[in-house]
Amino acid sequence: MERRRQNREIVRIAATAVSDSGLERMPLTITNLTRSGAMVEWNGGHLPSQFYVLFGHSMEPCRVVWQQGQRAGLAFA
Repeated sequence: MERRRQNREIVRIAATAVSDSGLERMPLTITNLTRSGAMVEWNGGHLPSQFYVLFGHSMEPCRVVWQQGQRAGLAFA
């Protein structure tokens, strides 16, 4: 049973995780997207529990709601 309030859009968007200070950055790929969050994948490195995700012309504050290996679900703040 699907519990999401919004439909997911399956995508493949290059993105960047940006720390609060803006000094630390890590490349990500957004694999699905809603107005309230996204699922991302990345290669190596530590994903912080809160950061900004930069993609397209948007920079969204977010937090990690689940993580499994190199995949995570994000909620936009």
